[in-house]
Amino acid sequence: MLSAPTGADAAALDSAPAIRAADKAIREEMVKMLEAEAFVYPVPGAPEGKTRKRKPLKSLEPEVAAAAAAMVEAEIQSSARKRLEPADLAAACLAAQAELAYVPSLQRYATLGSVKAAEALQAPQQQLQLLKNFMAKDAKKAGKAEKKLDILLGG
Repeated sequence: MLSAPTGADAAALDSAPAIRAADKAIREEMVKMLEAEAFVYPVPGAPEGKTRKRKPLKSLEPEVAAAAAAMVEAEIQSSARKRLEPADLAAACLAAQAELAYVPSLQRYATLGSVKAAEALQAPQQQLQLLKNFMAKDAKKAGKAEKKLDILLGG
């Protein structure tokens, strides 16, 4: 068994190509799993997924599944000892929100570093347009409420 490290350079870990490649592979696998689940167990009333036929996910061999379950359990046990502070959680959420955005041309969420500059610019423009639409909708409701209030109060 390896000894515990005395320290780690977080900046070096974040910039390591192997870490980024592993992170990308994990994210792609998660998307595949979510799409397969959504295809097999559709939510009533939700829009239909892609019409192409989806291959079912390959099931793991029992030994591999047992080893993976043991690894997950060990990770859960090790993380159960650590208590995440709300400020740390908020900082992690903000970092994730800054990294991921909905890209209209791709019609999906993507990391801003993995798309072209023009596509990355579309993300905040899309958010701005959505906020403008919400504001217009709220303004319309407020106008109707004010009109009703004027009639009720006789003013």
